[in-house]
Amino acid sequence: MKTYLIKNDGYKFQEFDLEIEGFLDFIPESYELIDIYDFSLKNISFKQWWGNVKTGFTAIDDDLKATIPDISRWIGATLILSPRAYNILNPLIDSYGEFLPVQCYGETFYIFNCLTLGKADETMSEKSFFEGEVIGINKLTFEKNDILDKPIFKTTYTNCLDIFCNNDIKNIIQKNKLNGVIFNESLIAEF
Repeated sequence: MKTYLIKNDGYKFQEFDLEIEGFLDFIPESYELIDIYDFSLKNISFKQWWGNVKTGFTAIDDDLKATIPDISRWIGATLILSPRAYNILNPLIDSYGEFLPVQCYGETFYIFNCLTLGKADETMSEKSFFEGEVIGINKLTFEKNDILDKPIFKTTYTNCLDIFCNNDIKNIIQKNKLNGVIFNESLIAEF
């Protein structure tokens, strides 16, 4: 089974307009602010304290032709799902993360916060270093047995900044003509 890096499909779609500051009021005091900003890497679940969040989308570079996507990347290993995308993907990915409702233009969109980790095969993966610090990923391969039954996941190898999926997710997104994301076979995010 192939694995793909899920990426936003360029600049022809609007971006989700929610910053972490937009839901800080809901966060219990037991959490450190630094942990919330690193929620994807720390694998923090928001569901039990998630509140009534409202936001919208913003065109990049004021492009008036840009439309709201069915699916888009947000912060770390998260996806933003339109109501239609949520209905299609929920049965496939519900067990691998959580859905956080967000009100946008009178509709309920969802943040999919991926909480499933996939193990990188460190013998087949390679990081770039400068003065002892990691500055990038040159090659990424996953342990096949670990991700075999995970249709969607993130990895600590990339500090959980990316979200990956298998053929099943890619195919259902393409079959249902859900727009907003593309699937990169190289697994390396470009900066």
